[in-house]
Amino acid sequence: MKSTIAFFKRHDALTFCLIAALVLGTLYGTGYGIYRHKFNQARNQAIARAKRMDGQIFTVYQVGWNFLGDTRLFLTDENGKDAGWIAMYMNNPLTDKANPLFLIIVDKTNKNPLPMKVRAHFRTDGPWTQPNVEKTKEEYTASHLSFEIL
Repeated sequence: MKSTIAFFKRHDALTFCLIAALVLGTLYGTGYGIYRHKFNQARNQAIARAKRMDGQIFTVYQVGWNFLGDTRLFLTDENGKDAGWIAMYMNNPLTDKANPLFLIIVDKTNKNPLPMKVRAHFRTDGPWTQPNVEKTKEEYTASHLSFEIL
């Protein structure tokens, strides 16, 4: 034990660097671990909700959007009860039929498609992706759904 203490006293700069590296590594690892845990938790919740929605008919009665192309669909179920909202990333094929920003740019008739009846189907082959785009939003419920317009 005395030789270990003596070693650290003789090599105080090395000891400081090792302790600093350990502390920084621990902080970085903890931060990254928390981030990944939250991301996986959000992804798992989105998949579970998409599985619960599989085969059900919903009415999209309102749409929210931002300039990045993300869309929020506000839904009611078959009985007219509020079913909450789901987020949809711009690579979902329903985006150009429901997102007001896409309708203004692409569809010049500017007709409002709402309310829109849709049947939700769970996608077993993973979230929607564009052919040339690697990025997808796996934490969005609609990324795991395909919609059949009725």
